[in-house]
Amino acid sequence: MKNLFFYQQNLCDALSFAQEVAKQIKGKIATLPDLISLRASSNLGDLIWERWITPLTTIYFGIYKGKKLIVVAHHLGPLNTKERIEKWSKSGSNDKGSTRLAYGEKGLPKITYEEFKNLVEGNYGEVSVLDFEEYWFKNLDYTLLGNHIEKDYALEDVLLNALCGKDFKAFVKKHFEISSKYALEKHKEPGSEQKILELKIKDVYGWPLFTENHYDFPKKGALALFLTLGRPSFWGNRDLSISTPIIMHDDLGSARFLVINNPKDKFVEIEYSPGKHYEKCLVKSYELISEGSCLTLMRENGNLFVEYPKEGARMDTGEIKFLVTNSKKIGKPTFFKTRINHSPFLRYSIDEVREVMPPSANAYEIIGGVDPGDIVQVPVQFYHVEVDTSQRILRREEVMCNLPILLEINNISLKGVSR
Repeated sequence: MKNLFFYQQNLCDALSFAQEVAKQIKGKIATLPDLISLRASSNLGDLIWERWITPLTTIYFGIYKGKKLIVVAHHLGPLNTKERIEKWSKSGSNDKGSTRLAYGEKGLPKITYEEFKNLVEGNYGEVSVLDFEEYWFKNLDYTLLGNHIEKDYALEDVLLNALCGKDFKAFVKKHFEISSKYALEKHKEPGSEQKILELKIKDVYGWPLFTENHYDFPKKGALALFLTLGRPSFWGNRDLSISTPIIMHDDLGSARFLVINNPKDKFVEIEYSPGKHYEKCLVKSYELISEGSCLTLMRENGNLFVEYPKEGARMDTGEIKFLVTNSKKIGKPTFFKTRINHSPFLRYSIDEVREVMPPSANAYEIIGGVDPGDIVQVPVQFYHVEVDTSQRILRREEVMCNLPILLEINNISLKGVSR
């Protein structure tokens, strides 16, 4: 069985998927040391270098026995189930004193003190524990503030070594070779090739949790952050070459996990393209196209589809719902007007389309972009279409959380998983 990448639009579903696949193929979800090892033994351009990946590694900042601690866990610690993560994500905090530890009324989600105590004592599994203040004042200039880290500092950094594992030295060597080659090709300044890593700590809004003069810890419990290993950044600056970000964050948004069965086998990304794979994503539908309809059309992979309708004066959904079986153009291309107030996003009402819609048409396709402005003209072609409404195409979120369909789309067979 190959090694599989799974992408989901939220971390909880991505984790559930990865856990199920790991169980089926008797594999494991990659930790950060696993990913570092894989990059150290592969080349720039390989899939393992080209994807942003969420490892099964978490990092915690909390107070235990009067000391501020950093705890690195190459597992989820107390966040070991989807239900626990969802509870954590909704729990919030009562911290009000710091804009970096509190946003809105909920605040930054945390684990409890008892959970942090069990974590530090190894009750969830092996962890690395660092004294935060000792580390902070020794490494202020180049690590937790998100600055570029030079390779010699990186090799000596205790937090980076705890995060990245036994093959970190080999990874740094590989990365330095890559950065040096690029710096030479692009005539960078001497020393640019040294700056190979960035370690960033952000909240859900992208703000740094710590600054040079601000590193509060919660009074109760501990901050629980996930990690993302980024793809290398190619810098245009003269003093920078190529660097890789490792981001600590509390964002439960999109995530891509890697399930490893055999590190030496091929890496396969589980993909879904609506226009290409729609025939494997059909379910029964009892919906009818009513008289006087004004259907939004879009083209995917050479076919014409009806979109899922939007609500009110919003952007089009961009998701295909029904296959158009027959279409006839009604009239010549024309346009309707809408007010977007110089926004880069096209939001409009279906009623604005109806104002210029011929009586014999029941659908329209937007056939071009709009010039920036307050009131804009949107180019359209009207149609009369016939639609197969006996089967609808699943929405992206329905497909991306359906393991059997995703495996079928990608021609992957797992024992015990069937649609």
